[in-house]
Amino acid sequence: MHSKSNLFLIELMIAVFFFALAAAVCIQMFAMGHSINMENEQKEHAIMHSISLAETFEATDGELVAMAEILSGEKKEDESIALYFDENWQSAEEEEAAYEVVLVKSEDEDFSYASIVTTECSSGDEIYSLDTQIYHQKVRGE
Repeated sequence: MHSKSNLFLIELMIAVFFFALAAAVCIQMFAMGHSINMENEQKEHAIMHSISLAETFEATDGELVAMAEILSGEKKEDESIALYFDENWQSAEEEEAAYEVVLVKSEDEDFSYASIVTTECSSGDEIYSLDTQIYHQKVRGE
């Protein structure tokens, strides 16, 4: 009778071990899923703000002063504009920013180009980048 109770305890310990192992795997999967969800949310916001900046670039015909006024951004001296956001993707001052979206403008005879890069301020890691251009249509007779 004593050996049957020992066998039962060994079976119970093995069952608890497998349950604990399965629980550890499930917890890791939930943690990984949460991490992936946060990365995707970050990228979604970066894409949304980059597209908004690109559309404003096209709507203002590449005029950075007008863009800064519309978007409450900061026009830099080097033909660029910067927007700053906190960790919840709300507008913020540069000192309090968790994310930065920068548009750098360049031009040639027929086009205005914009390179838009969204970065995480603390690490400097690029989250998303977008390039766009505007064709400057010439009027006949010019």
